[in-house]
Amino acid sequence: LQSAINAVADLDENENANPLKAAVTKKIDELAKNGINEKEAHIQAKARIFGSASMQYGAGLKDMIHQTGEWLTRKQLADQYIHSSSTTYGQDHDGKAALDHFKALLKATNLVVHNQDSREFDLLDSEDFYQFEGGLTAAVEEVSGKAPEVFHNDHSNPENPKVQTLSEEIAKIVRGRAANPKWIQSIMRHGNKGASEMLATVSNLSAFARLTNSVEPHHFEALFEAYLVNEQVHDFLKTNNQSALEEMAKTFEAAIENGLWQPKRNSTYNYLTSLTNNSSN
Repeated sequence: LQSAINAVADLDENENANPLKAAVTKKIDELAKNGINEKEAHIQAKARIFGSASMQYGAGLKDMIHQTGEWLTRKQLADQYIHSSSTTYGQDHDGKAALDHFKALLKATNLVVHNQDSREFDLLDSEDFYQFEGGLTAAVEEVSGKAPEVFHNDHSNPENPKVQTLSEEIAKIVRGRAANPKWIQSIMRHGNKGASEMLATVSNLSAFARLTNSVEPHHFEALFEAYLVNEQVHDFLKTNNQSALEEMAKTFEAAIENGLWQPKRNSTYNYLTSLTNNSSN
């Protein structure tokens, strides 16, 4: 990938036709003015592959969101992502810290794209989606001052790729899987584990809402109705995984308190409070 980046940046083309070349040339001039030698300036300017520092893993957002016990702002989460993901990789600069360069690239970003090549799982199944796709989105917004467009494309069929926004993908998952009675009935057959899967869905939806503008209030409403208002599902959660029931209620509660969701029912907040304060409910 770095070889491809280098090849495009080095093409003998007009900079209007080659935005990568234009950006790299500008960065090389900037570095040269700061006393960086020509070879190192070319290496730094062409850096476009970023990740965690050596011996580190992930963006650190999972622990911040689920284990701190406090509600952190989008800015706090974005800062965590930026500092955890600003190490460059690719040929001559593997494992080099490049915070300023990373932030400069984020500032110039107006589009975030994730291509998913498998439909065996979805973005509300796994925490990795919100950590990286959501984290990058929040980071761009924090540094640039403007929320980027976000696309989550379906490449599961290479001959027929589907381009769609992250909002469209989340809406599709909420309707088609997460709040679908057929899926709920099938996951309930797995007892304690099934309850954990429902909780993960709610938690991951909430995390995306905290990091992006791609979750609508009616998405929370749909899962609340499907999991906690539906008596059969509520009783299933209570019987099979009381901790999941309480944690789910806390997640919905926090969404209300922090402006992510305004429930249709006036009684919703008190109902959620009763679930979190009284385990006998």
